[in-house]
Amino acid sequence: MQSNWQTGTDREFGIFDASSGEALGCVGINQINAANNFGNLGYWVRSGRTGRGVALTAAQLAAEFAFRELQLSRLEIVVRVDNLASRRVAEKLGGQCECLARNRLVFRGQPYAAAVYSLVSNDIVG
Repeated sequence: MQSNWQTGTDREFGIFDASSGEALGCVGINQINAANNFGNLGYWVRSGRTGRGVALTAAQLAAEFAFRELQLSRLEIVVRVDNLASRRVAEKLGGQCECLARNRLVFRGQPYAAAVYSLVSNDIVG
């Protein structure tokens, strides 16, 4: 059985502290849609390490990888409306909020509204 990496639908990366090796979180490009040349950009940082620019740096590197190496033309960042920290990361990265989508995400079995951001290669702030 092929992994999502082998089939080209996901590219997931761990985020580690360079000096200690501690796992800080993860970032990835997933749900890659080859027919329409886009994917989703997602990021997560452990609670004790938030607010230090880890998510923004990792998201920027992943987005650059997606545009340069995977040759994607668009990334989407889909964030629960109430997740202000993740929304700030999307905005600082240069993402444009295109809409608030009803019942766009399911979290712990419940549907939630989400902000949908788009990012194209010349949007990246860095």
